Amino acid sequence: MTQKKIEHAQLNWRDEQPESTQFGDIYFSVEDGIAETEHVFIQSNQLPDRFAELNPPNFTIGETGFGTGLNFLVARHHFLTTAQPQQTLHFISCEKYPMRLADLKRALSPIGVKEAFAEGVNQLVKLWPSALPGFHKLSFDNGRIQLWLLFGDAAQQLSQIDAKVDAWFLDGFAPSKNPEMWHDGLFKQLARLSDIGTSFATFTSAGIVKRGLQSVGFEIKKIPGFGRKREMIHGWFHQSQNARTCTKPWLARPEAKQRDSKCAVIGAGLAGATVAHALAQQGLQVDLYERAAKPATGGSGNPQGALYAKLPAVPTAASRLHANGLQFTINQLKALNLNDQQHADLCGVLQLAVSEKDQKLQQKLIEANNYPETLVHPVSTEQASELAGTTTEHSALFFPESGWASPPN
Repeated sequence: MTQKKIEHAQLNWRDEQPESTQFGDIYFSVEDGIAETEHVFIQSNQLPDRFAELNPPNFTIGETGFGTGLNFLVARHHFLTTAQPQQTLHFISCEKYPMRLADLKRALSPIGVKEAFAEGVNQLVKLWPSALPGFHKLSFDNGRIQLWLLFGDAAQQLSQIDAKVDAWFLDGFAPSKNPEMWHDGLFKQLARLSDIGTSFATFTSAGIVKRGLQSVGFEIKKIPGFGRKREMIHGWFHQSQNARTCTKPWLARPEAKQRDSKCAVIGAGLAGATVAHALAQQGLQVDLYERAAKPATGGSGNPQGALYAKLPAVPTAASRLHANGLQFTINQLKALNLNDQQHADLCGVLQLAVSEKDQKLQQKLIEANNYPETLVHPVSTEQASELAGTTTEHSALFFPESGWASPPN
């Protein structure tokens, strides 16, 4: 299925308070956004106590509306100050209308000056991805916090993941203003990804939300809301059976088995080293084998490689993989602080239209307008020459956040 181009959030500003023009609603309380998040999502899910008593190595929070990222930043702060150093927070958040980077910076500017949130804001702004549909994994705090941004409709995006969520932040605009999000399909996904004791909290107490959650197995409790809001709801998942029943048995989750904590990876090039790193992040002991005297001596031994993707005018499954893979690589380099002109440089990449065929293909891509301009956009011959620092006779596609990396380094 071809996914539609993601639309950015359209905003009005009341001083520094963003308001969605799509939904006619504000993103957080004008009184105190941080205090609102603390009351509605952090305390109502009992997260400080749960983080302090966390026994498994991971804790997973699911969210239905990322917005400005305020809920994520507050949860990150509590986890870093309460959980044990070896434990990891996975934060899975859906957003149908992600903000442009400039709007995100403006919305978070009052929060970024606070000592508790400054570093989180800096990392979020630095890693903010292009508005490509699908999943974006952002690594914070040397891998201890993993943010999974799912750009697109919440129910549709959640249907594509397999996870066990420990706590839900049911955020997003009010049901009366955003009825398309609060429907049976979403509630079924919340139940599928929950287990006995999974908690939830939401700012709303609308009947459609209460009935929807109860119908899939959540226990509901009303409590006082934040500020002038009279009440809100929170609760727990208590469905004792069929919570994870899959309508397609060949896609059903297999029974958990004790897995070996040791594995081997053969070949220490880019692919092997990346696999070894990912497995080690999951807590596995990894043996990495390489027949040469040092890593990256085969296909990964080239001193420099360009980072970009050849994109068709109409996205395909393969091109979406390539585009999101490019975004993932860019974010990995940013998170590892390797943009130092020795290991890598995200200086931008020009894809020149050197032939008539190239010009026609690029024109089709431009007219189709299926990609965010932060990923790729057209430039004229003059602009290409200025960007390249040398004269070129060709127009081009410009990938502003791409660049090059040295595989061996």
